[in-house]
Amino acid sequence: MSETLAFNSNAENLSAGLNRHGTLRSRRTKMIYWLVAAIVLLIVGGPFIPLIYQSFTDKPLYDVGEQFTLANYYNVLTSDEFRGAALNSLIFAVLSTIVSQVVGALQAICLARTNMPFKGLIAATVLTPLFLSPPVLVFGWEVVYGPAGYATALFRNTLGLEPWVLESMLGMALVGGVMHAPITFLFCRGAVALADPSMEEAARSCGASPMRIMWRITIPLLLPAITFSGMINFTNSLESLSVPLILGEPAGIQLLMPLLYKMVYGQVGADYGIAASAALMFLTIVALLLYLQTYVIGDTNRYTSVTGKASRQGLFDLGRFRWVVFLVVGGYGLIFLAIPMLGIFVRAFVTVLTPLIPVWEVLSLENFEFVAGSERFRRAVTNSVVLASGGGLIVVGFAAVTALICYRSDFRYRRLLEYLAMVPRAVPGMIGGIAFLYTILLVPGVGALRSTLVIFIIAYTAKFLPTALGTIFPNITKIGKDLDRSSRIMGADWWTTARCILFPLMIPALFSAYVLVYVQIIREYSMALFLVAPGAEVMSISILQAWIQGDVGLVAAMSTIQTAIIALFLLAATLISRIAFKAGAL
Repeated sequence: MSETLAFNSNAENLSAGLNRHGTLRSRRTKMIYWLVAAIVLLIVGGPFIPLIYQSFTDKPLYDVGEQFTLANYYNVLTSDEFRGAALNSLIFAVLSTIVSQVVGALQAICLARTNMPFKGLIAATVLTPLFLSPPVLVFGWEVVYGPAGYATALFRNTLGLEPWVLESMLGMALVGGVMHAPITFLFCRGAVALADPSMEEAARSCGASPMRIMWRITIPLLLPAITFSGMINFTNSLESLSVPLILGEPAGIQLLMPLLYKMVYGQVGADYGIAASAALMFLTIVALLLYLQTYVIGDTNRYTSVTGKASRQGLFDLGRFRWVVFLVVGGYGLIFLAIPMLGIFVRAFVTVLTPLIPVWEVLSLENFEFVAGSERFRRAVTNSVVLASGGGLIVVGFAAVTALICYRSDFRYRRLLEYLAMVPRAVPGMIGGIAFLYTILLVPGVGALRSTLVIFIIAYTAKFLPTALGTIFPNITKIGKDLDRSSRIMGADWWTTARCILFPLMIPALFSAYVLVYVQIIREYSMALFLVAPGAEVMSISILQAWIQGDVGLVAAMSTIQTAIIALFLLAATLISRIAFKAGAL
């Protein structure tokens, strides 16, 4: 009898212990849910509170005695300067989008559906703008095709004429279109790869020529991809800063983003209230454009071409014209991408770049020696690498936890958390930078972070959270939920399941997200404009500042260093992924 009582007592103690342990684990899981949600809300939504507050006050945030007013919004809406900048921004965005859509769609068709030679090499070339900092590519164009550029001077001295004017609205639109064309190319190449060739084969059997098939069948099937990428490129053009700042300002062409920048930093007694109201109005327009993306296509069923019927996709045989197409597409990559980058690399190793003096006579390492001898520029390089390496890990790690809460948890507000985490996708980098700047000015204690990299990590976590989530999410959908259920049956809570089962299975996606975020942090400049301070410099802003000061050689040297860092990192990432794949780790 006593043994039975002892057994029952032990069983009750064990049950109580398990219940207590389960309660603690449940509390830990809920604490993680709410902690992540609070951090996302704080870093994504928090900075916009000072921005909104500033837009309704008549004095800067750091001043006293401010009063509530609507004058800031009235001044923006009635300002001739703002209306002119808005009109110029609209024209630039439309022209740039037309260029990017035409170029990107034709590249996708030529590289995915024709027998053009050397397609792999050309595909790698046309994608290079995705891995370069926008100011670097624009500087390359200016060095080669600008008013004092090498090619411009060569034509002027040889033929006595200038065949182009880069610092003009058309020149800006061309450069902007070239920079955004890879987005269209990726969208359209995916759509072309999934297209059912049966309709093309039917048209071919009826005697239609390849050009007619392409015009009447292939291109119409690309309309969803062209439209979606067009909306993205139009938005990107509206929020572009590097092209209008470097090419538009010297020609007196005012656009919204440079105007906002000058209102905050470029003049004495900056009007923070007008800048805040203009930034919020611009943000509203961008958000509406992104919201319209889901409705602009309409009924997507009318574009369906992949069905259950098996089919084999063929290539358009261009015959002897395949070399003509190669020369056209390859010439585009050479003239618009390779030569500008070559120009800025060569400019880094010479004292002056002009067709009047042979390059080998002016070879010099003085630009790199100046960078190596300057503590400020050395610190900018080091800070950028540290931010990309350490900050990238923080962004990806936080995104991984956020993704699992959004897609593999029972958190009550997981859908709201997902929406909130994706909000930065609609926020231009400059607007986000202004929001963080106003937070530094208003919130006590935050100003101490101004001269550290911590404020960069916080801002970059908010900005690149959607990028990391978009890379991680497809991998999560491939992991069966039976693994979660089995783990729960064995008594593991959500965090234990995520840490011991899901995270190891997500390593390939986490690695890809890290590579993407690393490159984005290195090339980021629009948000960093408002975060830099003495002791917390980064490469992209140092390059812009050197250009403003007129030191082209220093710009070329820093651009070369930045490009080399990105190239070496991508090479190392490729080698690691190949080794890991062979070893079965990825």
